[in-house]
Amino acid sequence: MVEALPPVVSISTTTPLVSEDENPVINLTFTVDGPIPFGGVPFTIGGDFTDLFVPRLLDGNVATVIDPEDGLIGVANRDPEFDVLLTAPEVVIEASIFDDIIEEVDQVFELEIFSLDGSVIGNSVASFTIVDGDSVIPGSGPTVTLSVSDTELIEGEEFTVFFDVDETTGAIPAGGLQLFVDSGATDLGEFNIFGENGIDPETDLVGIAGFPEQGDDLGGFFVTVVEPSASITLSVFEDGPNEGLETINFSLANGEQYEVTPDGQDVTLTINDGGEGAEYDLESGVTSVYLDFDLLEDVAGISLVSADSDVEPEDRFAFLPEFQVGFEITDETDFRFEPVGFVPVGGSIEHAGTITLAVGEAQVTVGEFSIGYNAARASERRSGFFVADTLDDALGLGILFDLGIPETAAVSGIDGDDLNLGDADLLLSPELAGALGNADLAGADVGDARVDGLVSLVLPSVSVSITPDTVIENEDGASFTGTFTVDGNIPPVAFDADGNYVAGGLSVFLDVKEVFELANQFDTFIETNLTFGSSEAAASQPNIFELILFEETSELTIT
Repeated sequence: MVEALPPVVSISTTTPLVSEDENPVINLTFTVDGPIPFGGVPFTIGGDFTDLFVPRLLDGNVATVIDPEDGLIGVANRDPEFDVLLTAPEVVIEASIFDDIIEEVDQVFELEIFSLDGSVIGNSVASFTIVDGDSVIPGSGPTVTLSVSDTELIEGEEFTVFFDVDETTGAIPAGGLQLFVDSGATDLGEFNIFGENGIDPETDLVGIAGFPEQGDDLGGFFVTVVEPSASITLSVFEDGPNEGLETINFSLANGEQYEVTPDGQDVTLTINDGGEGAEYDLESGVTSVYLDFDLLEDVAGISLVSADSDVEPEDRFAFLPEFQVGFEITDETDFRFEPVGFVPVGGSIEHAGTITLAVGEAQVTVGEFSIGYNAARASERRSGFFVADTLDDALGLGILFDLGIPETAAVSGIDGDDLNLGDADLLLSPELAGALGNADLAGADVGDARVDGLVSLVLPSVSVSITPDTVIENEDGASFTGTFTVDGNIPPVAFDADGNYVAGGLSVFLDVKEVFELANQFDTFIETNLTFGSSEAAASQPNIFELILFEETSELTIT
């Protein structure tokens, strides 16, 4: 009997040269030489594959085509490599690149495929070069400079971005000169662009045609200037003290129709939201869990019998196994943490729901899980968080898993009240490994977990004292002082060049019942580490005063 030869997988391209303005389509072809086994032929795609499929490079208005659609099936995302199955003799991917306004050097992409599970690889490399095209003349157009009015900002503070075009080096074309300002993905989310506190085209845009447009990856933006001195005034988005001191870099990209200078190309902004001193409480949410039961059964003889939970798990990114079950975070939760560095302060995350497992010949139900923190359990792989079973069960399992270092641990969202903690590996605990009679299983990665929840900022407390408590009318030097003491986080404060208050601080409201009598008898206010505010709430009620406190101790002296 002649044994059949194994199938051979190859990669190739019919587009070794891709031009933005003439031939903007990339072709990748995967072929199988030989019979395809049931389920497909496994292999790994690597090289520059992830660099190719990014929003800024591909034209989002033209769909990427995979023909046939089910010919290439994703198995695992091991960024920057992907494990896939080829289920058709030939699979063609065609993707269109974006004809942008940026002057770029030629980009060479090299994609490589590797053997997976013993598969045989034929031609393993496909490469192509992306160029701007013949219509681009390097070094042409006017020189543009980028600058800002202030580089050190706090949330709520306004600043201005300036664009200066040197018309001695070239004229602004009819219809305006489109520029692209680059930044990290999602950086624009730090600023008020739209909505009530967003950019007002009538007052905040000078020498700008239309409205700035967001880049494809939510980072940079396009702007069209029609005057040699143009500007955009905007403010920093207020989403609460959850990030601490941030650094954001903006760079004016060298364009196909304009030039930039090294000293007028980049600006660096720092934003301080006061997160270093803040604390948050976890109020509600869901913990989503994926367990690799194939692995658990192989190494520990554990299999899933059933799950009992009233909530659905959260979705996961493509190429990752779906979470199997979600557990609701209950009111018994008292977990508190500092957002910067994600430092646990105390408490635990309590859950409703159970799972029933078959452990050898026995069945055991575990659940009402508690996620706690113990710094002594932390290591290079373990975060210090652990998952404990709080039910009484025959095995007395206790701590089941240690949580690995989470990929994300951040408070975010429009209102600054969304917690995302995950994805974290579920590592078999020493306690569970001991109960299973195999200490070597401790630390085995058997799944993933993620916590998504709503949090609330722990508000500072403010106390006030008045000295003296009695003032004699018409006595020389008659005065009294209100001292305000803050226990907790005070948002950072911004002042202008003359020392005048701009934004930030902690707002408190005073209800002065006899405000008019007080105003008639005293005429001087001495402010120390505070200023009077002007909120709508105070303006609508004549006996309500808003004070904005700058420090832990502030004083208002009235004489």
